[in-house]
Amino acid sequence: MTFKQEIYRDINENCDVVLNLLKGQPVTNDTAEGRMIYQCRWLKQQVAADALTFPVNDYVHTLKHVSAERLLEHLASSPDLYREEIGVHLYRLLKLGPVHTKFCIIAGWNSQQNNSKSSKNCYLPSVAM
Repeated sequence: MTFKQEIYRDINENCDVVLNLLKGQPVTNDTAEGRMIYQCRWLKQQVAADALTFPVNDYVHTLKHVSAERLLEHLASSPDLYREEIGVHLYRLLKLGPVHTKFCIIAGWNSQQNNSKSSKNCYLPSVAM
């Protein structure tokens, strides 16, 4: 499996967890839950089309806002379990942003410059939180 395929797998897996958590919620821009459904569906569509470009900072504002404000905390089985049940998956999706150049060189992959090792942005793979 290539590095890019691992990234895409991570995105799909974490979006699936979030979408499963939001199952039964109305799909609307009027609620944080509905906006997150749209956000995860969009990410999965981009992955399926192999069209996701990194970093994706300009495209995940909803994810950032919902995560920072803990707007899905009420969906956890208890406030103490928010991080384990929801937060970790949002965190993994948030890592789609830029990271330090040294990691890009070590990883040897960047979609923005056709595998060039000179770009300052790349994806940080999943790590335990």
